[in-house]
Amino acid sequence: MKRSCLGDSFDIVKRSSTQRTVGLPPIADKFAETLVLGSFPGSQSLERGQYYANARNRFWAVAHRLWAIDPNLEYSVRCDLVIGKRVALWDVIQSCERDGSLDSKILGERPNDFAAFLADHPEIHTVCFNGQRAYRSRELVEPPLESWFDSNDLIQLPSTSPANARWSDERLMEGWRTVHDRLLRRPARRGVATHIRARVAGSRASTERHSPFGDAQGVGMSRGVASDSHMRAGGIGYALRPARDTRSRRAAHRQGP
Repeated sequence: MKRSCLGDSFDIVKRSSTQRTVGLPPIADKFAETLVLGSFPGSQSLERGQYYANARNRFWAVAHRLWAIDPNLEYSVRCDLVIGKRVALWDVIQSCERDGSLDSKILGERPNDFAAFLADHPEIHTVCFNGQRAYRSRELVEPPLESWFDSNDLIQLPSTSPANARWSDERLMEGWRTVHDRLLRRPARRGVATHIRARVAGSRASTERHSPFGDAQGVGMSRGVASDSHMRAGGIGYALRPARDTRSRRAAHRQGP
């Protein structure tokens, strides 16, 4: 099973001459259905190579109440349990310049490659943003996440950051129950793969309706739903080509009797 989960010894803090900091890789496997995105890891998370490593961040307390994941377990065990709930953890921002841990100090942010990630995790149907900054940062992503998901599948949740201390634990939990409820409605949801298939089918029907040859015979479709390269680029992944019999008729017409 392909999965990504960091250990304590993973060297994650990388700085260039311009003091650009690179974030953490995702925690996910191919069965993930809900993606939870932060903005960018805090300094303690970067130093330890762990998501939500600050003891004052309430994410793991929320995970304990939602999914009975004991926050005192080893980090790698907690990662496995999150994965087992078909939840993926990542951040919107891949790298940035920042002094300290506050989102307000983030400058020059660059987004993660979501086209490639979603191509590798086609069952994801819901994206939850941990806080307002994470939700706003989605606007950096190209192609836009809205091209992969319906707007009601992109959900802003209250931040678990210590900076959001004005939210009580109960109020915070009420907001985060959205993730739990979405997972409970799993059979009724559609993942990215289904969205891609629907887009391909819609484009095929549109192309055939508007074919310059007057019918579906004039245009052929290369087989398959979407190639990896097209999916990673955020495209639909099909190619139009003249049907073989149409090309033969055209060649015969040019040669004449």
